[in-house]
Amino acid sequence: MPVITLLSPKGGVGKTTTALLLATELAAQDANVILIDADPNFPLAKWAALPGKPDNIEVVEEIDEETIIDTITEARKRAKFVIVDLEGRASGRVTNALLVSNLALIPMQGSALDSNEAARAFKNVRQVSKHRDKPLKFAAVLAKTQASDRLWPRDLKQIIAGLQDAGIPVINTALADRGAFRALFSLGGTLATLKNSDVGSLTTARSNAAAFTLDVLNLLNEKDEIPVPTAQQRAAAREGGERLGFKSEPTDATPKRAPAPARAAVYTANFHIRTTPEDRDRYDDFAYRHRMKKGEAMRLLLDLAEEAEAARAKKK
Repeated sequence: MPVITLLSPKGGVGKTTTALLLATELAAQDANVILIDADPNFPLAKWAALPGKPDNIEVVEEIDEETIIDTITEARKRAKFVIVDLEGRASGRVTNALLVSNLALIPMQGSALDSNEAARAFKNVRQVSKHRDKPLKFAAVLAKTQASDRLWPRDLKQIIAGLQDAGIPVINTALADRGAFRALFSLGGTLATLKNSDVGSLTTARSNAAAFTLDVLNLLNEKDEIPVPTAQQRAAAREGGERLGFKSEPTDATPKRAPAPARAAVYTANFHIRTTPEDRDRYDDFAYRHRMKKGEAMRLLLDLAEEAEAARAKKK
């Protein structure tokens, strides 16, 4: 069963909150979830001791780097999802957990310091990925943001652009800084069991967590069968894409944050093609315009590339 691991060198970025929200939302969909609390402070174990923990969520404490692989392996036999909340600093425990994970999520806030610290985590993930049979999927999670992206400061938007330029996916739905999320650690239970008298904006918080979980599942379920195109195919794909409305430059009408299916297609293109930022803007616009899902946009562009190359061959 899938193992989703959360890590961040910087404390206070919402790592444990993200793990708990993801676990409780999956449990609300009748999935059995095991939360492995590998943070020395055991915040998830403390949450589990409060009233209201769903019966289909189990919290396991784990601090031994020599046994964490066995703990995760055993957990995935008993649960549909295993979520690992790691400590912040790089360690053997972090490395071992990543070796047996299906997806690594790195929560971060919108400051230069958070960005720098997150870069260390991404470097660690990529190093571990080299020692696996299959590359490890990973993504950044924007946490504790303003509720509306219209209110996001310029430096946060620049950080997002920098991540995308580096080929690092960003989960489309950000987790806002919400009282309902914080209340889980003091009142216990889940967003579904909280009452409007407990916290404000509960309906919005529930929608936020549900959308985030769906985005994570979409990323987790993406396939990796898309081939790496040649430079000639990239050029031909851009040429063919323009014939179908693939704009050479982003337009003012292009949303800054496209819907999840389109964003997933862009992630795939970014991962498999080492393009320039301008090219990625084109892919973003193309995927949004055609509402392409996952790797469909890339496959279509590769088909166009083959057609363009075949047409050139006939002319010769």
